[in-house]
Amino acid sequence: MYFIQKNKQYIQTMQLASLARVFEKTTKTRSKSQTVAAKKKKAPYDSTPYASHFIPLLDMEMEAEQEQVKERLKWSRQRLERQGLALFELNAQLDGALYGQGVAKLYSYKKLPYHRLTQGDWVLCVRGKESIRGTLLERHSKYLRIVVGEEWMAGKDWTVYQISNTVAFERSKNAVEELITMAQQSDHEISQIIVKSFAKEIIEDGNIQKEPKGGWNDYHTCSSYLVQLVTSQGRQGTLDELCRSRIFPQSPSEWQKIRQDENDWNESQQTAWKNALERRLTLIQGPPGTGKTKTLAKILASLVQLGRTPILASAYTHIATDNILDELERYNIPAIRIGKPANIHRNLWKYSLDSLLERDTRIIEKRENLKKAMERLAQPKRGKAIGLAHRDYSKSLGQLKQTEMIATKEILDKYPIVLSTCVGAGEEILKNISFQVVAIDEATQSHEPGLLIPIIKGCEQLILAGDHYQLPPTILNPEAAESGLSVSLFERLVRSGVEPYLLRTQYRMHPSIAAFPSQYFYHGLLHSAPCTQSISNYFPWPNPQTPIAFIPVLGEEWVTEQGTSYCNPQESQVVIETISQIVENWMTAQNSNHTLQQSFPTIGIITPYAGQMRDIMDRMDRETSTEWLSYVEVKTVDGFQGREKDIIIISTVRSNPSQSLGFLQDWRRLNVAITRSRSGLIVIGNANTLSRNDHWKRWLEWISHHGCIYTR
Repeated sequence: MYFIQKNKQYIQTMQLASLARVFEKTTKTRSKSQTVAAKKKKAPYDSTPYASHFIPLLDMEMEAEQEQVKERLKWSRQRLERQGLALFELNAQLDGALYGQGVAKLYSYKKLPYHRLTQGDWVLCVRGKESIRGTLLERHSKYLRIVVGEEWMAGKDWTVYQISNTVAFERSKNAVEELITMAQQSDHEISQIIVKSFAKEIIEDGNIQKEPKGGWNDYHTCSSYLVQLVTSQGRQGTLDELCRSRIFPQSPSEWQKIRQDENDWNESQQTAWKNALERRLTLIQGPPGTGKTKTLAKILASLVQLGRTPILASAYTHIATDNILDELERYNIPAIRIGKPANIHRNLWKYSLDSLLERDTRIIEKRENLKKAMERLAQPKRGKAIGLAHRDYSKSLGQLKQTEMIATKEILDKYPIVLSTCVGAGEEILKNISFQVVAIDEATQSHEPGLLIPIIKGCEQLILAGDHYQLPPTILNPEAAESGLSVSLFERLVRSGVEPYLLRTQYRMHPSIAAFPSQYFYHGLLHSAPCTQSISNYFPWPNPQTPIAFIPVLGEEWVTEQGTSYCNPQESQVVIETISQIVENWMTAQNSNHTLQQSFPTIGIITPYAGQMRDIMDRMDRETSTEWLSYVEVKTVDGFQGREKDIIIISTVRSNPSQSLGFLQDWRRLNVAITRSRSGLIVIGNANTLSRNDHWKRWLEWISHHGCIYTR
C-alpha cells in the first residue's frame, strides 16, 4: 500500500514536471518572437499614444496569466482537484474523429469529481513525460471527449489540465499595431476615428462610470476630451458627429427592397436597424432580453440584400458567435463559421469550414491518395524503395494541402457572411480577405485591443452591439484594469460622446422581475412586451403577483481551504431545500391535473464565488434526486451573462461582521444576476451585509416595498 501511494506521488510529480516543461517551452518561444517583433516594429509605434498605452497593458495582463499558471504548477493534486482545474487517473481510448481530427475519450469508472472544464477549453493531457494538447469537445458526468488531432492516446493514469490560450494576446498586440498603420497610411476612416479619439483620461479608473446614474441622454460627461477630429478625407467634427454622418444613404427603391416583416420588430429595433445600414459606425445597446442578437442578424441580412459584402460577424465567445449564426438561419442567407468544430455547437457544424471541406470531392480524393501513400510507407522496404515511398508520401501530403488551400479560398469567396470569434478573425485563412462590413456582438465583453482583430480586416462600416451596463471584460492584473484595459471600445466610445441606439423592449422576464432593473439601471426606459413570461407556480411567492423572493439567511461565510474563495454552507443548504420545494410543488401539480402536463422548469443557480459553486454542487450530488439534475445549472455570475432560465436562485454568500461584499459591490454584477430569470427570481443572503452597498440596499428596499420578503 505504501509503495502504491509513493508511486502515485511520483507519477503526479512527473506529470507536473511535464506540464512545467511545456509551459516553459512555449513561454521561451513566445518571448523570443516578442523580442524579434519588438525590434522590427518598435520605432513606428512607441510615439503613438494609442499603442504606447495598450501594448504595455496587454504585456502586463499576459504576464499575470503566466504567473497564475506558474503558481498553479506548485499546487498539490488535492488543491488542483478542489479548484476544479485538473482531473486525475483517467483512462484514455481513441473515440472516432471530428472532420479529420482524432477524438480521445478520457473516462473514469465512477462519476467525475467537480471540475471547471467546459466545451471549447484548451486542455493538456499528461502521462509521465507524454503531453498532448487538445480541445474539449464534450463533457459528461463520467467522461470527457477531447479533440487531439493526429495524436494517439490510450492507456491509464492520464491527467487533464485546463490551460490558457496565449494566441489572443499576440493577435491583440498585432491588431493594435496594424490599426495604427491603417490610420497613418490610408484613408481608412474607422481606424482614424478609433485612434484619434483615444484619450486615456476617459478610460482610467477614476473616470469610469461607477454608477448607473444621470439622465439617459447624458453622454457628454467627458466633453472636455471631445476634441475636433479631422479624417484624411477632410471630414471633421466631434466623434459623435463623424459616426452619425450618413455614409451609405439608401434610395427609396433600396428601402423598398429590404423593408419586410416590420410587424415583427418594435420601434427601437427598427430605429437601430435603419441607422446601422446608413452610418459609418453604429453602437447598439441591448439590455437583457431585448433581442440584441436578433436585431444584429436582421441588419446583417439586410446588408447582404443591399450587396454590401463580404461581411465579418464576430463575438468575443464561441457561444455568442454561434448565437449570431443561429439567428441568421431564419433568413436563409449563406453563412460560414470559422473555427474548430469542437468550439462550435453541434447543431451548427454543417456551417463550419471543416464540414464543407470534408464534403469537397477533390479533397476526398487527395486524402485517399495520402492514405494509400501512408500504407505503402508502412510496408517493409529496402534500398531505393524507402526513398520512393517517402517522396510519394510527401508529394501526396503537399497535394492535399494545396487542394485544401484552393478549396478554402473558393468556399470563402462564395459566402457573403463569415463568422468567427474576435480572436478567430486573426486566422491565416482570412489574411487576404477585406471585409466591407464588420459587426461584433457582445462587444462589451472584450477589452479594446481584442476587438481590433476583426476590425483591421478591412471594415469600411462598423457595428458594435453590447451593453456596458452588464459585466465588463475580465482582467487579471489590477493595474492593467485600473489603467483602462477593463474598458471595452464600446464603453469608451459612449463615454466619449457617441450615443448608442437603445433597444427598449424586453421579452425575457416577467414584468415584475424587469421593473427594478429598468427603473434603477436603465432610467425607466426599458419596457416589457405584453407577451413576457407568466409567473411560475412552483414556489410560494410572498406576493402572488410578483415572482420574486428574498430569503434572509444569517449564515456565516467561510474562506475555502486554499484561501482563494468563499462559501456559505447555510446558504447552500437553503438552495438545496428551495430546489426540493420546487420539485415537490411541480410533482404535486402534475399529479393533480393529468390533462395539463408541463415540463419541469429550468433552474439556474448563480453565485459570485467558485467555492460556493463547488459546495452547492457537492450537496446536489448527495441530497438531490439525479433525475432533476439535468434541469439545474450552477454557474458564477460571469458564467450566466447572456443566458436565461425559467427560475433563477442567487446565493450571495457574503455574511460577516465587517459587512464586506467583495465582488458583490459591482452594480453590473447585480444587474446581470437579477435579469437571467424568465418567470421566477429567488435571492438568498444576509440583508444586514448586503444593505451596506448602495445598489443592494436599493434592491432590498424595492422588494420590501413590494412585499417580497420570504419568511420560513
